[in-house]
Amino acid sequence: AAVAAEDAYTTRRASGANASISSSHSSTTGSSSASCPSSRGSASPNAVIGVPAGISLASGCISGFITATATFPLDVIRRRMQVYGQTHHGQPVSYSEIIRQIMKQQGGLRGFYVGILPEYCKVVPGVAIAFCTYEQMKKWLQAD
Repeated sequence: AAVAAEDAYTTRRASGANASISSSHSSTTGSSSASCPSSRGSASPNAVIGVPAGISLASGCISGFITATATFPLDVIRRRMQVYGQTHHGQPVSYSEIIRQIMKQQGGLRGFYVGILPEYCKVVPGVAIAFCTYEQMKKWLQAD
Protein backbone atom coordinates (compact mmCIF):
# COMPACT_ATOMS: atom_id res chain seq x y z
CA ALA A 1 0.00 0.00 0.00
CA ALA A 2 2.87 2.39 0.78
CA VAL A 3 4.49 1.72 -2.60
CA ALA A 4 1.17 2.29 -4.38
CA ALA A 5 0.66 5.58 -2.50
CA GLU A 6 4.18 6.73 -3.37
CA ASP A 7 3.62 5.72 -7.00
CA ALA A 8 0.37 7.70 -7.09
CA TYR A 9 2.08 10.76 -5.59
CA THR A 10 5.03 10.64 -7.99
CA THR A 11 2.83 10.11 -11.02
CA ARG A 12 0.47 12.91 -9.96
CA ARG A 13 3.46 15.25 -9.68
CA ALA A 14 4.74 14.16 -13.09
CA SER A 15 1.62 14.42 -15.21
CA GLY A 16 -1.16 16.13 -13.28
CA ALA A 17 -4.72 15.08 -12.50
CA ASN A 18 -5.12 12.49 -15.29
CA ALA A 19 -2.30 10.46 -13.85
CA SER A 20 -3.93 10.37 -10.43
CA ILE A 21 -6.93 8.61 -11.96
CA SER A 22 -4.75 5.99 -13.63
CA SER A 23 -2.60 5.63 -10.52
CA SER A 24 -5.64 5.10 -8.35
CA HIS A 25 -6.91 2.53 -10.82
CA SER A 26 -3.55 0.77 -11.02
CA SER A 27 -3.11 0.68 -7.26
CA THR A 28 -6.42 -1.18 -6.91
CA THR A 29 -5.55 -3.66 -9.64
CA GLY A 30 -2.01 -4.22 -8.39
CA SER A 31 -0.10 -2.91 -11.43
CA SER A 32 1.83 0.29 -11.68
CA SER A 33 1.24 3.00 -14.26
CA ALA A 34 4.85 2.64 -15.45
CA SER A 35 4.34 -0.98 -16.46
CA CYS A 36 0.80 -0.54 -17.80
CA PRO A 37 0.98 0.75 -21.37
CA SER A 38 -2.73 1.55 -21.49
CA SER A 39 -2.69 3.92 -18.52
CA ARG A 40 -3.67 7.54 -19.15
CA GLY A 41 -0.53 9.07 -17.58
CA SER A 42 2.30 9.02 -20.07
CA ALA A 43 5.04 10.13 -17.65
CA SER A 44 7.05 7.58 -15.74
CA PRO A 45 6.87 7.61 -11.95
CA ASN A 46 10.49 8.73 -11.83
CA ALA A 47 9.90 11.88 -13.90
CA VAL A 48 11.20 15.01 -12.20
CA ILE A 49 9.28 18.25 -12.33
CA GLY A 50 11.57 21.12 -11.41
CA VAL A 51 10.93 24.64 -10.28
CA PRO A 52 10.66 27.07 -13.21
CA ALA A 53 13.76 29.20 -13.66
CA GLY A 54 11.87 32.47 -13.08
CA ILE A 55 10.52 31.27 -9.75
CA SER A 56 13.95 30.05 -8.74
CA LEU A 57 15.56 33.39 -9.67
CA ALA A 58 12.90 35.36 -7.80
CA SER A 59 13.29 33.17 -4.73
CA GLY A 60 17.03 33.67 -4.85
CA CYS A 61 16.64 37.45 -5.13
CA ILE A 62 14.31 37.58 -2.14
CA SER A 63 16.54 35.27 -0.13
CA GLY A 64 19.67 37.27 -0.96
CA PHE A 65 17.95 40.54 -0.06
CA ILE A 66 16.75 39.25 3.31
CA THR A 67 20.09 37.62 4.11
CA ALA A 68 22.09 40.75 3.24
CA THR A 69 19.76 42.94 5.28
CA ALA A 70 19.96 40.66 8.31
CA THR A 71 23.72 40.13 8.30
CA PHE A 72 25.01 43.53 7.14
CA PRO A 73 25.15 45.08 10.65
CA LEU A 74 27.37 42.22 11.78
CA ASP A 75 29.65 42.80 8.79
CA VAL A 76 29.90 46.50 9.66
CA ILE A 77 30.93 45.67 13.23
CA ARG A 78 33.44 43.06 12.01
CA ARG A 79 34.99 45.49 9.52
CA ARG A 80 35.32 48.22 12.14
CA MET A 81 37.03 45.81 14.52
CA GLN A 82 39.43 44.73 11.77
CA VAL A 83 40.31 48.32 10.94
CA TYR A 84 40.86 49.31 14.57
CA GLY A 85 42.86 46.25 15.50
CA GLN A 86 43.12 45.28 19.15
CA THR A 87 43.25 48.86 20.39
CA HIS A 88 41.86 52.20 19.23
CA HIS A 89 43.30 55.40 20.77
CA GLY A 90 45.00 53.24 23.39
CA GLN A 91 41.72 51.64 24.48
CA PRO A 92 40.88 47.95 23.97
CA VAL A 93 38.19 47.48 21.33
CA SER A 94 35.03 45.56 22.25
CA TYR A 95 31.80 44.77 20.44
CA SER A 96 29.79 47.00 22.73
CA GLU A 97 32.18 49.92 22.19
CA ILE A 98 31.97 49.55 18.41
CA ILE A 99 28.15 49.38 18.54
CA ARG A 100 27.97 52.51 20.73
CA GLN A 101 30.37 54.33 18.45
CA ILE A 102 28.39 53.48 15.31
CA MET A 103 25.09 54.48 16.95
CA LYS A 104 26.59 57.80 18.15
CA GLN A 105 28.54 58.80 15.03
CA GLN A 106 26.26 57.50 12.29
CA GLY A 107 22.85 58.46 13.67
CA GLY A 108 21.37 55.39 15.34
CA LEU A 109 20.49 52.17 13.57
CA ARG A 110 20.95 53.78 10.16
CA GLY A 111 24.69 53.65 10.80
CA PHE A 112 24.63 49.87 10.59
CA TYR A 113 23.24 50.03 7.05
CA VAL A 114 25.54 52.66 5.53
CA GLY A 115 26.85 51.14 2.29
CA ILE A 116 24.29 48.37 1.97
CA LEU A 117 23.39 49.21 -1.66
CA PRO A 118 26.69 47.85 -3.06
CA GLU A 119 26.17 44.79 -0.85
CA TYR A 120 22.76 44.24 -2.47
CA CYS A 121 24.31 44.64 -5.92
CA LYS A 122 26.78 41.87 -5.06
CA VAL A 123 24.71 39.44 -2.99
CA VAL A 124 21.24 39.49 -4.59
CA PRO A 125 22.27 38.42 -8.12
CA GLY A 126 24.78 35.91 -6.75
CA VAL A 127 22.23 34.13 -4.59
CA ALA A 128 19.64 34.23 -7.39
CA ILE A 129 22.10 32.61 -9.81
CA ALA A 130 23.06 30.00 -7.20
CA PHE A 131 19.39 29.11 -6.54
CA CYS A 132 18.58 28.87 -10.25
CA THR A 133 21.70 26.86 -11.07
CA TYR A 134 20.98 24.42 -8.25
CA GLU A 135 17.36 23.87 -9.34
CA GLN A 136 18.22 23.53 -13.03
CA MET A 137 21.05 21.09 -12.37
CA LYS A 138 18.81 19.06 -10.08
CA LYS A 139 16.22 18.89 -12.85
CA TRP A 140 18.82 18.13 -15.50
CA LEU A 141 20.43 15.37 -13.45
CA GLN A 142 17.04 14.14 -12.22
CA ALA A 143 18.34 14.11 -8.65
CA ASP A 144 15.06 14.91 -6.92
